[in-house]
Amino acid sequence: IHPLIHLCLHSFLVQQKASSLAHYSHSHPTMTSSDDDIFTIQLHDSQDVKMHFEVETSGNLQTVFNQYSQFKGLSLDSLQFTYKDKTINPDESPASLGMSGDDNTIQVTRVGQALTKEKIVQACTAGSTSTAVDLLSENKELCSESLSWFDSDGQELSTPPLFICIDYGHTELVAKLLPLHKEILNTLKDGSGDYSPLQWASWTVGPRSMHIPDPLFSQTNSLHMFLLPQGALDIVKILLKGGANADEEALSLAREYNHTSVAEYILNHFDLYSGIEGDSDAIMEKACREGDADMVRKLLDEESYNIEKWKDEDGKYLAFSPMYLAVKNGHMDVIQLFAEKGVQMDLTVAMPKVEAGNRQIDIDPSKDVVPKEVADYLAGHNDDVCPNQLE
Repeated sequence: IHPLIHLCLHSFLVQQKASSLAHYSHSHPTMTSSDDDIFTIQLHDSQDVKMHFEVETSGNLQTVFNQYSQFKGLSLDSLQFTYKDKTINPDESPASLGMSGDDNTIQVTRVGQALTKEKIVQACTAGSTSTAVDLLSENKELCSESLSWFDSDGQELSTPPLFICIDYGHTELVAKLLPLHKEILNTLKDGSGDYSPLQWASWTVGPRSMHIPDPLFSQTNSLHMFLLPQGALDIVKILLKGGANADEEALSLAREYNHTSVAEYILNHFDLYSGIEGDSDAIMEKACREGDADMVRKLLDEESYNIEKWKDEDGKYLAFSPMYLAVKNGHMDVIQLFAEKGVQMDLTVAMPKVEAGNRQIDIDPSKDVVPKEVADYLAGHNDDVCPNQLE
């Protein structure tokens, strides 16, 4: 994304987040005076988020500061409160500070480690490579700590910094940060503990559409723009080259989110059959599910795999048999291989009604839908593959 667009977009997202926050009112527990003694102060932070508090004009600000720090999930000593460039003592009050009318804004900035974390988040979000690398090199312990940030859809998340870079598609920054993650790349998890960096990249990086209204873009009433990171595949390649372990979860996520090129690349970087060596049934099932025609052929031709074991007492192949896994997942090369071997499949077992050319196939609606390409193929081969099953 162009830096100017990214800056405007980030500002817009923060404003959207701020607007979703209700005005936070704090009533002093000993307040008994009239409304004339109540004063509204505004706390304004570096992310342009504004929060309002109501206090007694002569009441101290300690409780307000405590409430703010608790809301932000930060310790009070990690925050600095200033009014007209002067640090505020929590014992001071709106009256002692000379506040009046609209002159009621207290600036809130982070200090110490909290400030460092904020800068890291900003650098990772914006793709500021040198800044992010320098900060994380000086604070390596933060590579594995979850930090709060907003994604391009305005959702607040909590993950280690590397996930931020992946999510925003900053390919160069991800590559530069890998040496700092060498020992933790395969144990690092997002804030909820669900995903590794590779798994995150396999599904989260991709085109996103965002609706941006006026006044950010005053030329039009609204603008739909597509955020196009440099690509999930490039980042996946970088992670795998950097030592990330490819796994079935990453493969499954890529397929679920239709990242076909990512799925194909991941598939070529790990052993599908690790842990099931010697179990021909498990290998056949996985080969059919994944579309590994070479393995299916090897099992059938070289290892004389007995496919008859998957038939019921009526001589029909069971719905959970490997060949139906190939049908349901649309793996034409595997389906054609079984057809060459004379396997006859009853489509009523595999799918609900679908169009097959100019014909319809009536099937069990509780089952998965078979891709139309497969239905067309089997419809065209019904005499040899599945006689008496098509209307």
